[in-house]
Amino acid sequence: MIVSELNTDNFKVKIYTLFLIIPIINVIANITTNYFPSGTINPGLFRTLFMVWVILILLTKFKIAFKSIVVSVLLYLLYHFILISFNQEYVYSLTNYIKLSIPFLTLLLGYTIFNTVEKNQQLFKMYVISLGILCLNYIFANIFNLGGSTYLEDSFYLGGASYGLTNEMAVMILVSLTFLLISNDRKWNIFGIVVVVVSLIVIFLVLRRGAILTLAAGLVTFVFFFGFNKKFFKYTVFGAIGLIVLFPIYSNTLISRFEYRVESRGGSLTNYEIEGRYLEIYRVANDIETKGIKMALFGTHNLNSGNYFGGRELHVGYIALLHGSGIIGLGWFFLILFQLVRKQYKYHKQLKTIVHFRFLNGLFWGLLISLLVYLVTSRLHSFSVNIPVFMMLGSILGTMKNEYQSRIQKL
Repeated sequence: MIVSELNTDNFKVKIYTLFLIIPIINVIANITTNYFPSGTINPGLFRTLFMVWVILILLTKFKIAFKSIVVSVLLYLLYHFILISFNQEYVYSLTNYIKLSIPFLTLLLGYTIFNTVEKNQQLFKMYVISLGILCLNYIFANIFNLGGSTYLEDSFYLGGASYGLTNEMAVMILVSLTFLLISNDRKWNIFGIVVVVVSLIVIFLVLRRGAILTLAAGLVTFVFFFGFNKKFFKYTVFGAIGLIVLFPIYSNTLISRFEYRVESRGGSLTNYEIEGRYLEIYRVANDIETKGIKMALFGTHNLNSGNYFGGRELHVGYIALLHGSGIIGLGWFFLILFQLVRKQYKYHKQLKTIVHFRFLNGLFWGLLISLLVYLVTSRLHSFSVNIPVFMMLGSILGTMKNEYQSRIQKL
């Protein structure tokens, strides 16, 4: 039983299970919501209600021993809430506020609930299962021609997934690879390598540059902080063999989509001046320069930039934060990340000789850099990527802290 190690009453076991299935609930909502008409009751709404519920349980039933981060996160969310109260389209801003808040709060959840090696590994398994569910979405979509097909019509169907969902696959791949290196369970490892290979193929076929960059940055960072070992090399070889063996199945689709992608964008792969995201920088910088210190410090139209820019939301996460919450909001975000890094560095100094925690160290930095790269092309107020990233970062820190305290007490 997945919660068999919990020596507690049945109620707490059920609550733990609710926390444990968050990654699966998140993925299911991501691949089913688009099948429902806009404005109707849909799985995305149920996902939001579920997340609000479990966060309330966390905040009312558990003691969160993460004081400095708790204070920073709660004050940061309060700051954003105050800013959106000045917006005209309050309901829309509040919706985006919820999308911003819940991922930050899952950081506290991961730290508080999944804070032992065993619980952390159970969370890893939920990520691998979630990645498998994402793979099934794309497999069934292309068997039954479900959903849209970006770039080249009828070339590769997305099913219920949005165009940007491969960003979530990128961070899930990073977590799943780490699980393969940590786990000694043969069945789980076989399942893990299969879903990783299929996920890589999906990312290549969708051809979303942000997802490819997010994955590449995370993998390079992981290798930089951990390095190579025999197990890493073994799974790299298995993965490469899988991609090569399956290449005849997806090669024609990949080549045709890539050629069309380059041609249809009029050279925009190299000519960044015609990219909307590139132009956002100049538009926001100009607004800050012309509207003075108040705009620079606090921003305007927080989490509702579409109302300011005539219907188009800002896409670059950093620019959206700067425009909506000013230098204070953007700087505060980096302050929270700095606090996480400082905590992690403190714990890792005592644990760096343990191979298991060297893997977790590599994953911590890989996820952090992946998040920073992701925000170059996407917004911070999003469930799909930010929930799995922040939840796992919290779990890594909580697990490291408990092992750190155990070692300190033995000295």
